[in-house]
Amino acid sequence: MYRKLKQDYLKLPHTVRLFIQRALLFFVVWKMVYDGFLQPRRIPDGWLTKITGEMTAWLVTIVYLPAHAFLSNERSFIFMKGQKIIAIADGCNAFDLMVTYAAFLFCLPTNWKRTTLFILFGIPTIFLLNIIRSG
Repeated sequence: MYRKLKQDYLKLPHTVRLFIQRALLFFVVWKMVYDGFLQPRRIPDGWLTKITGEMTAWLVTIVYLPAHAFLSNERSFIFMKGQKIIAIADGCNAFDLMVTYAAFLFCLPTNWKRTTLFILFGIPTIFLLNIIRSG
């Protein structure tokens, strides 16, 4: 089984093998850093959940009725007319999606200018779409 997998892997084009190697390395390093250090300290989850809640409350206010955000523990709550209408947890702040998107771009065999351009426009787009989705 292992020998067959190795043979199949070696038949892949070099760029595909390079992508797989980069993705595997990024995944292992990211999981060690995020799970071991960042997530227990809520870096940047705390800030991102807070800002997602505030921006969602702003969007609800613009589109519908006045709303406000309140951050409590690992959630940002959106209130309207004294009623809790939305709860945004750390898992809903799109941080995982942003990291996955950036990692995918870093793994592609392309030039750094293009990668940087896609990240600079892509991550804010993901953030804005998440705000719209939350509201």
